[in-house]
Amino acid sequence: MDAHIDRMVAQLAGDATPEQQARVAAIAKRAMADLRPMHEQRKQIFASAHALLMAPVVDRAALEQLRAAHVQEFDAGSRRILEAVADAADLLTPAQRLRFAGHLRQVML
Repeated sequence: MDAHIDRMVAQLAGDATPEQQARVAAIAKRAMADLRPMHEQRKQIFASAHALLMAPVVDRAALEQLRAAHVQEFDAGSRRILEAVADAADLLTPAQRLRFAGHLRQVML
């Protein structure tokens, strides 16, 4: 994953200085490390929901608890991603951010 992040930063922020690229990559790597457990927890939530739905009697209260947990997990993940993006944006000039955003738009949309 680290090599992938390094390649993406080089591709998306190619006009950034080597120091900027290294710092942006470090921010992305820390964010990915923080998000990895959330990804695993999401798998557990879906497995639990599947088990509840396959039970002879559907426990709606338990399903609601899982839904609420999933929403909390999603919220925490989106906050962490936003924090990383804002931290990376702080390192780039306005012109670099504009080019970076343009590259991201092409890749993401």
